[in-house]
Amino acid sequence: MASSSLTISLHPWLTKIKASIAELPISRTVINTHLHGDHTGGNAMFQKDAPVIAQDNVRKRLEAVAATASPRPKMLSHRYADHDVNVHLNGENIHALHFASGHTDG
Repeated sequence: MASSSLTISLHPWLTKIKASIAELPISRTVINTHLHGDHTGGNAMFQKDAPVIAQDNVRKRLEAVAATASPRPKMLSHRYADHDVNVHLNGENIHALHFASGHTDG
């Protein structure tokens, strides 16, 4: 499975990034822009410390991938939006837009 192998290969790099921001006074949120492993492969590592948000189509695809994998990966997001989502982080409002005909459907 691509996202599992990607997560394993990127684990040292992701660990280094996570450690470098651990003490910064910032809010942490992960937004999955689409299903591909380079966008969702770090979910298991980051979701311990940050909410993971994804568009509903990403959830459907992640659930399908997770259902066929053994062992079942911990890559599902925490919060889903059927279209756009607003997030307030570090005093800023972020409005993430869903474009249905982009790189993927999620």
